[in-house]
Parts: sequence; C-alpha cells; structure tokens
Amino acid sequence: MESFIVLAKASNINLLTLEQLQYEGNSCSSCQNLQGYKPSRRLGTNKKAPLMIIVEPSGRSQEHLIDPFYGESGDLLIKMIDSMKVGWEHIYLCMAHKCFGKGPKDTILETKPYLERQIELVAPKIILIFGGAGLKILLDEESVVKNRGKWLSYKKIPLMVTYPAAYLQVKESAKKEVWEDLKNVVRKLKATSNNHENREIILKCPNCHQKNF
Repeated sequence: MESFIVLAKASNINLLTLEQLQYEGNSCSSCQNLQGYKPSRRLGTNKKAPLMIIVEPSGRSQEHLIDPFYGESGDLLIKMIDSMKVGWEHIYLCMAHKCFGKGPKDTILETKPYLERQIELVAPKIILIFGGAGLKILLDEESVVKNRGKWLSYKKIPLMVTYPAAYLQVKESAKKEVWEDLKNVVRKLKATSNNHENREIILKCPNCHQKNF
C-alpha cells in the first residue's frame, strides 16, 4: 500500500523497490498533520498492472490528502474508474504528490524521483492522469484543458490526462469529455495488450456517448 508522504533525502532512489519506497514514506515525519492517517487500500497494490492511474487530492483536509476516494469527489472518482470496465486487478493507482510538508515547487522536486521510480518498477502499458499535478510533475505541462483528449508520452509510455473528479463537480458538462478520454484509454490498452489480456480488459459499449458516471 502506498504512502503519500515520502522522504526527500532518501539515498539511491533508483535502487529502491516498491516495498522500500513504501517504507520510506511510512518513515517520513515531514507532514506532521498527516501522521496516523492511513492511505486507501486501493493504492499501490497491483505491482505489474498494465494501466497506471495517477490521481491527486480533491481537497486540503487531512482526509482528502491521504485518501483520493474520500468524500463525494472520491465516490465520483471510483465511478469514473469503474466505468472503464477494466477491473481493479489491472490497475496500479498512486498519488501524484508524495509530500505535503513544503511549498509547491519543493513538493514537485521531491515527488518526481519517487513517481518516476514507481513507473519504472510497475512498467505500465498506459498511464492515465486525473488532474494537473501528475502532468506537471512528469511532463512539466501546466494545462489539462490544453493537453486532454490527445495522446502524450512519458519515456515512450502512452499517457492521457483528463479532468479530476473535483472539477466535474463544478463543471458537470465536462463529464462527456472525460468519458471520451476514458474510452480512448481502454481502446489503447486493448491494442497494446496480448490476446489473453484482451479477453479480460473489456469496455462496455465502446462507441456510445452514454456516460457511466
């Protein structure tokens, strides 16, 4: 299970396993206000999943920072992921930010090596990012509006960014755009998977315009 809080000064990050990354996070005391909180059980469990989903907190409360599935926005995020019909066993889900103890620039500098190491170890076929935090950390791009709906690339891994659940709560009309993005992700995932995986990774009604969330 992934921790959101990681040590910025850990040595030899590129040599750490996923378990060691978790240990570094659990050992960190930078974010005193988050001590004692446990991350969602859905985070960081499927170590060789073909789809990596990177999410961000939908609020600044302790619960939001530690669990992306907290509250109404969290419920919506679950529905969005469920609508893909991929199956959680095919997903490795992690947080974009790993540290909340410092300012935004420091947070990105300290987060990036850990997120990059996670991607290296999981080696997903597709990366899906909900929100701008992961986009900024991995590709140094600011705008979800500008970059959503098209395929980007991170170290030759196809990457799609779309709006986070919290944004859809404010602008419900954007759900149609997100639905199209999610369908594109599953189509690409099926195209890059072997025959056995194709039988398990199913998108219901891939050409329809009906939203499932």
